[in-house]
Amino acid sequence: AGALNGYRRFGLQRLAGHLPLPAAIRRLNALLPTAPQRQALTAHTPGGGTRGKAHLFRGCAGSSFDQQTLDATQQLLQKLGYQVSIPDRQGCCGALHQHNGEPAAAAQLAEINLHAFAGNDDPVIATASACSAQLLAYRELYRDTAAATFTQRVCDILHFLNARHAQELHFRPCAQRVALYMPCTHRNSLGQAQDVMQVLERVPGLEVLLLNPDGGCCGAAGSYMLSQPQLSDALRDKVLDRIADSGAGTLLTTNIGCSLHLQAGLRQRNLTVEVLHPVVLLESLLDDTGIA
Repeated sequence: AGALNGYRRFGLQRLAGHLPLPAAIRRLNALLPTAPQRQALTAHTPGGGTRGKAHLFRGCAGSSFDQQTLDATQQLLQKLGYQVSIPDRQGCCGALHQHNGEPAAAAQLAEINLHAFAGNDDPVIATASACSAQLLAYRELYRDTAAATFTQRVCDILHFLNARHAQELHFRPCAQRVALYMPCTHRNSLGQAQDVMQVLERVPGLEVLLLNPDGGCCGAAGSYMLSQPQLSDALRDKVLDRIADSGAGTLLTTNIGCSLHLQAGLRQRNLTVEVLHPVVLLESLLDDTGIA
């Protein structure tokens, strides 16, 4: 995050957008967020949590491009009574390597995470749906005791909230319309789209417009948005049209790749729409006065 902030602060990102650079580099530059990334919160909650510990999986893209989601998740878990730990030695989930035909590299990354989160049976919370899906796939990919034990602990943040704490979640009213793009990984790989909708439905007054009720990819698809830019953008255009038609000032989505891809498209169209992970909105509206 620090290097990216420096890249923006010194005007390098803006400059790169006007230089005759190779198409792949210009494409990557356009996908980078334009807003500075926040510094991470303290890795460990002081004192003990009344419910025990929860461990936060950062992911390589999340810690670089979406620190606000990690912060919101940490703060929400703390409000629910968890002591939040963020293991230092964790790394990339390995999804991009696995999907790009590099299973050996993906296995090495998985081994790093299995060691980083070993030694306890506390929940491991992931925020990006693609990371959640890949972490849960360790059981089938590696078929050993360590992987099986680990996957039993892994939980996407929205499933964790809906499955374990739904009755405790009380939110302040929010008379706002938001658009929701459901990533393929959340709908198909995780099969947990209902968790996203059900938690958001607990916010009084919030109108949630699902942009892709029948499915449909935004074109991000891991590295597809870099390797197949024309096809990727054609898929994205359909989603951008729906966002524009919705009249919503906020777009919610649960995967960092989708978020970066859609943010870049919104900037190209000069559409002022804030893009957030749902947990950021939920944490900001949480009424924690009655939480046990």
